[in-house]
Amino acid sequence: LGIWQSSMHRWSSLDNQFYRRTVEHMQEITGTQSSKWCAGCHDHALLFSGKWEQPVREQLDTPEAHAGLGCVSCHSIVHVAGSLGNGGFTLEYPRLHEIAASRNPYIRALGRLLTRLDPEPHRRTYMKRFMREDAAEFCSACHKVHFDQPVNHYRWLRGFNDYDNWQASGVSGQGARSFYYPEKPQTCADCHMP
Repeated sequence: LGIWQSSMHRWSSLDNQFYRRTVEHMQEITGTQSSKWCAGCHDHALLFSGKWEQPVREQLDTPEAHAGLGCVSCHSIVHVAGSLGNGGFTLEYPRLHEIAASRNPYIRALGRLLTRLDPEPHRRTYMKRFMREDAAEFCSACHKVHFDQPVNHYRWLRGFNDYDNWQASGVSGQGARSFYYPEKPQTCADCHMP
C-alpha cells in the first residue's frame, strides 16, 4: 500500500489534471463513448461501475474519480493478449474479493488477519505466474498505446510506447544496439515495482 500511494498508478485517474483535461476535451468533442478507450487503462473504478456513461465533469466529486488504479486493477488481470497494448487484457474478480470487499468490517478484518497468518492464498490469487515470467508483456497491456480512427476520428497514430523502448534496450537482454547490458536482464517491475 505504501508503494502504491506514491506511485503513478495512484494518480492515473482524474486527480491527474493533464489527463482529466484531455478527457474533458475529448468528451466535449466526441461524447463519452470513445473516451472509454482511455478509461480502460486509467479509470477502472469509473468505467466498471458504469459511471463513465456520464461526462467526467459530473464525476469530479465522486470517490471513483479519485481511486486511481488500485492493486486489484492490475492483479485481477487473468490474460494479456500479447504485447500490442491498448488495454488488451481480460479481468476477472479475484477469488478473495468477496472477503476484501465485504460491507461487514469484521469479515474484512478477518481477511486481513488470515492474510498475515498465511499469505500464500493471497499471493497465489493476486500474483499470477505470467505477471512474474512475462512481466514486461503484462505491463505492455497499458504501457503501449496507439490511437486509431474510432478514437481520434483521423487515422492510426502511435501514442507512447514504453514496451518497445524497453525491449530495444540492453536492460531487456534483447537489444542488439545497446551500450549497456546488466548482468541479468530486467523487466519493468524489477525497477518500477520492486
